[in-house]
Amino acid sequence: LRVSSRFFAPARRSEYGSRARNLCWVVAVYDDPAKPRAFVRPDGGIVVSTAMFRLAETEAGLAALLGHELAHALTSETVPGLPPCVSMGEQPNTLHTYEEELQADEIGLTLMAGAGYDPRELLRLWERLRLQEKVGDHVLEHFTYERRMEHIAQRLPPALMRYERANRAPQKKLPLK
Repeated sequence: LRVSSRFFAPARRSEYGSRARNLCWVVAVYDDPAKPRAFVRPDGGIVVSTAMFRLAETEAGLAALLGHELAHALTSETVPGLPPCVSMGEQPNTLHTYEEELQADEIGLTLMAGAGYDPRELLRLWERLRLQEKVGDHVLEHFTYERRMEHIAQRLPPALMRYERANRAPQKKLPLK
């Protein structure tokens, strides 16, 4: 809750502020220690498995993940058919293009830096995902790691400047079972 709540202000101040004011702002965590999964619902609700906590490791790692998923919600052309936060069920059948994934990484860097989380953590998270031995198809949908990590590294300098000016978030380990 603390991590997601730090994203409200930066998202509302972003160029996507009007969309941010209409999003669900709920993070649902479901217990699945075997499958690291995260996705965003059309209403902006973010769903995360407990296995992702292991990969995220810290609140900054979770912020990297949430910033990326929130960016998808902010840039989505989809207007929810249901009132916000009604359906937190199955993953939507949305596959993002490579360009949409890069855009979500870039916006996520800005959002997490504005929320007081070190944007370099997005690179660390992707490295942990890359090193995971049992990578499932859901991770592979995000295309190649190397090209993506290169793109993130190129976008780090402005995000780091924003982070230096931000009110720093507490740096805590995530609770693991």
